[in-house]
Amino acid sequence: MSNPHRRRLTAGSRRVAAALVAVVALLTACSPAPGASSSAPTRTVTDARGREVDIPVAPARVVTLSEPTTDAAFAIGVVPVGATAARGQAARLAGYLPAEAADVTVVGSLGSPQLEQLVALGPDLILTDGTAVNDDVLLGKLQAIAPTLWVGEAGNTDWQAGLRAVGDALGKADAATAFVTSYDAEAARVRDGLGANAGARVSIVRWGLSTGAFLPQSTFPAKILADLGLTRPAGQDVAGNGHSEQVSAENVGVLDGDWMFFCTLGGAAGPETAADGGGATGVAASEAALATAAARAVGFTDLTAYRSGRVVPVDGSAWGSAGGPLAAWQILTDVDDNLVG
Repeated sequence: MSNPHRRRLTAGSRRVAAALVAVVALLTACSPAPGASSSAPTRTVTDARGREVDIPVAPARVVTLSEPTTDAAFAIGVVPVGATAARGQAARLAGYLPAEAADVTVVGSLGSPQLEQLVALGPDLILTDGTAVNDDVLLGKLQAIAPTLWVGEAGNTDWQAGLRAVGDALGKADAATAFVTSYDAEAARVRDGLGANAGARVSIVRWGLSTGAFLPQSTFPAKILADLGLTRPAGQDVAGNGHSEQVSAENVGVLDGDWMFFCTLGGAAGPETAADGGGATGVAASEAALATAAARAVGFTDLTAYRSGRVVPVDGSAWGSAGGPLAAWQILTDVDDNLVG
């Protein structure tokens, strides 16, 4: 019997993917070459913490220390020389990023960059935000290595603002604006194509080692769904106290909805979940976690979304992250694949 809970590829998703490839290819063609001179011209900017920082006019060796800043750099055609690992990982960037991400040097985990590795990379600009670094002492240490910009809260607040801040820092404000324009157009197309699914109640579930959690309205993927006019089940229509809200076994019904997007971060949100320092986060990992939930979680197979074949395994590195422009586009694609047409 075929698995009813699989991603469905559509002509619409191919249009979204083709448009994104075209945008990223155009922006990458304009990327600066590595090897910036120490005497390169600088300009003074004021970051989101009110710090005045002298940064290169044309940064060539950029390090990104958060998921949103890493995502934003790739989205405007800049490949960082170094970046912190993705959430739930210890030695990998997010799986939804372009192939070039595999060649980026990983310089520690979120909130805990390895300063010795940073020094060895010789960056001319370091970018971070409130999803990873909120410690003035750490910011001071980073500033001693290279000009360091704290670009804002980013992530769960406003990914577009974060993208624009990164674009400005990297001298690619026009590229950031172009990406936002493309996103808005694609979001409008997907929203207009929802048909009978317009306004559907959409559940966002992250499965851990043995239990589930939902992502509340304050999180990044919930904001992308709102851009599409989609709603949330009553139990998930809350601001929340963090990135996710754990659900006890007896309250599994809170996870239900007309549709459910289901992901995992290697079993849990921490790198201790796998021997290699980080568990799998892709669609295949989410399919495996879904099978576990169906087999072990009492009442999960009685959920309306499950019984109607409307549970969609998705990449946890996009849906379970702090967000960014390419993650936003991936969510658009997943909705387009399954709810449009």
